[in-house]
Amino acid sequence: MKYGKINHVGIVVKDWNEATDRYGKLFGIKHWYEIVTDEGTFDLKYHGEKKDCKVRIFYGGKGTTKLEIIETQGEKNIYDYFYEKRGEAAHHLMYMTKDLDRTIKEFSENGYKVFQNATFSSGGAKIRYAYMGKDEDGLIFEFVECSLTKHIKKGDMPFEMQIGALTGSYKKVK
Repeated sequence: MKYGKINHVGIVVKDWNEATDRYGKLFGIKHWYEIVTDEGTFDLKYHGEKKDCKVRIFYGGKGTTKLEIIETQGEKNIYDYFYEKRGEAAHHLMYMTKDLDRTIKEFSENGYKVFQNATFSSGGAKIRYAYMGKDEDGLIFEFVECSLTKHIKKGDMPFEMQIGALTGSYKKVK
């Protein structure tokens, strides 16, 4: 399976508001969008165990460069583990995939493990993702599958944010 360009760099933070202000000023990002999950649809597993946590995700970008700011609360998950070890820093590189199960299989056959995965609905879309790496302390890849219907997959982030703001799957926060 082929993977295109890096979609975004994910950064784990403790205070999304301060972080989006700071990164916005540093990189000239004027607008930030928070992903909105449909009530009761967020299902997250960390090392295969269901976790009760709230994850807030904010996207901003300029040109083709996108940043994802991640703030979490609740039971321990991959973001907490990372923040405890490294503090605020780049956590992962994200790629879109049209077949998450196939991607997981291909990477697993090459020695990668799934550390965290989740599914949720947002504005009529079903999103599935998995964080994979050889070691949780090493390089982490996020693979995301986003289906509008059973047969339509989406993946262009700037377009997604604009459409998402119209459909309710993203809300503009800055």
